[in-house]
Amino acid sequence: MTDFTDYQSAVSKNIRILRLPDVIERVGLKRASIYSHIAQGSFPKPISLGARAVGWLESEIDAWIALRIAAREVCLPKPVTVSPRPSNPIREPLDA
Repeated sequence: MTDFTDYQSAVSKNIRILRLPDVIERVGLKRASIYSHIAQGSFPKPISLGARAVGWLESEIDAWIALRIAAREVCLPKPVTVSPRPSNPIREPLDA
């Protein structure tokens, strides 16, 4: 069982809760897309703030954004180095 000191230490870390408009602005997704990602398990779940209010931990949203950036870096194709085609100084006639 968790005691009150765990909650006190969490509060001392400056936890910030983002509401939906802030999350939408940060991640660039609309409400429906965010909830779709939540249903798929690929986006942080909101925490209940009251009967009709939810929010997201800022640290979890920041971590999600960082994971998306890291995934992009992994998926980017490596640049292909193309060496110039060697020119043939002696051209043979086409009718040879």
